[in-house]
Amino acid sequence: MLRQDNRLLAISLAVAFMYGGMIWGIFPNDPKISFEAHAMGMLSGVAMAIYYRKEGPQRKRYSWEIEEEEEAEKQRRTPGPSDSSDNSIKIFYDWKEKEEE
Repeated sequence: MLRQDNRLLAISLAVAFMYGGMIWGIFPNDPKISFEAHAMGMLSGVAMAIYYRKEGPQRKRYSWEIEEEEEAEKQRRTPGPSDSSDNSIKIFYDWKEKEEE
């Protein structure tokens, strides 16, 4: 979800489905067992997932994506007629009334 990668999302959902019952381990049923350590482990895991979301394997960039970025960068750096202040298109219409027969 954090990386916008569908393959990683599918794997995460499969793992959550398979181990979904373990979520109840965060809130133990026995009142003699403290749940704070379990809850803090979950919170720190979520915090680390957000912090390191840009690390690890990244999505493969294909040649056509790189070429598009290079062309866009080239256009931004190249001065040309687009720098002028008046480059709008002006259209003029001639209206003629229909003649009645």
